[in-house]
Amino acid sequence: MDRIRHPIVISIMTVGFNPVNFYIVMEHFKSSDLRKILRSTRKDVKYQLSDEHKIYILSQLCKAISFLHQLSVPIIHKDLKPEKILVNEEGDTKICDLGLSKCDDLPSALHTTVGRNRKIIYSYMAPEILVHNEPTTTKSDVWSLACIIHKVYTGEETWEAHLRTTKGSFSTISDKLKKIFELKKKPDLSEVPQ
Repeated sequence: MDRIRHPIVISIMTVGFNPVNFYIVMEHFKSSDLRKILRSTRKDVKYQLSDEHKIYILSQLCKAISFLHQLSVPIIHKDLKPEKILVNEEGDTKICDLGLSKCDDLPSALHTTVGRNRKIIYSYMAPEILVHNEPTTTKSDVWSLACIIHKVYTGEETWEAHLRTTKGSFSTISDKLKKIFELKKKPDLSEVPQ
């Protein structure tokens, strides 16, 4: 993670440890996460998410993902969602929390660092992972990125409308999403610009 230096990716400044704890000091970036910004009322937000702001934020996000994927040893974020995208008052954007990232030249035991409080949001997970339990790839990051773009423009999770109308005895969101993916349903993209 120390070798990642990009203006749109939060940098590790230093690490330290003692016999009990390990510390990672990261760059400070005064901001809110994208989910909070999308949920905010007009009074809560210092700027409005105009089409120009949306394009600015999303183009930065695309540049950062492209950078990670084009490294000599590609880095796959694996957990891209609005909570992992920080945006400041000017609309400057940074990706954070690469703790689940995968780098192919590491031993498999080091491919992930899963904390006790990991929160899975299935609606950003690619079908090949959720349905077929395949490993993550750069393509699964691109899927998550597309779901974020949809969220920014519609205000809804990509599969929210399908989940509300899905009938059957599926007990969890992941089961409902698996069924949606198996039926090859498509999200409504009418509000997302070409």
